Amino acid sequence: MARQFLAAAFFALSAFKLGWLVVAPIFLAAEQRRSDAAEADLRRVCRARQPPWALWRRERLAAECSARALAELRGTQSFPPPSLVLKHQDFPSVLSTHHLGAAVWCGAGIAQFALRRNSAAERQRHRLVGRLHLLGVALLTAGFVQICRHDLHFDRDFRAAYADVPARDEREHRLGVLVLCGLQAWFVLTAGKAWAAARARRIDAHSAWMVRHVASGMWVVVMRALSLMANAAVFALGALGAEPPSGLVKMRIFAATAVAGTLISLSAGEMFARAAELS
Repeated sequence: MARQFLAAAFFALSAFKLGWLVVAPIFLAAEQRRSDAAEADLRRVCRARQPPWALWRRERLAAECSARALAELRGTQSFPPPSLVLKHQDFPSVLSTHHLGAAVWCGAGIAQFALRRNSAAERQRHRLVGRLHLLGVALLTAGFVQICRHDLHFDRDFRAAYADVPARDEREHRLGVLVLCGLQAWFVLTAGKAWAAARARRIDAHSAWMVRHVASGMWVVVMRALSLMANAAVFALGALGAEPPSGLVKMRIFAATAVAGTLISLSAGEMFARAAELS
């Protein structure tokens, strides 16, 4: 029963992730175009409102008007900012590793859970798909290196979108990157342990380490789901007349979804892994 639930959960989360890879860039690109057009209209309106006799003060007054209007506009927009996803389109090294690796990793994982492995031919197919899954791990790890190399962390998108988000605290940033490196190391380690257990024909250990490995990769997907729910809650409160949260609050909510997604995924993975070891 536990394995069936785990398989269903992995299938649902992987389908969500694969859908996110396809749908999110299209949706967010359209939102970014609407946002850019609205911001351009605001700037034109603010410039037109300034009296011609203001002379040298006209540009400054127009800039102040635009800043106030843009702050109000961005306060009602969704979070995280569209650039959080769209910025990767400017980095082929990230698209060809991180995004391609995510698709390979999820697709191979779904195949491993969905395909039978009773006959010798089916078990051989299971091993081949397992190697494809390891390829996804390698690509994802290379993509993580590229993300760190180009400093594509989420805080820079919030700082670019919202004026109230303070400058980066380098000590806090280094700590966050260190935590992400630890999660990535665990992701690679669990994959290696699962592969080693399979080579040694220790099937229960292989299953347990695969559960831990899946959980170590699925925290991002859980975070995305939590972020969407938080976004929906913000929109619902705004529709009821509540004041839209500031950019800093939005960034903290997004960071909280990352922490919650990590804790939920790793805790559930360890629980199911121990159940697999005892079965």
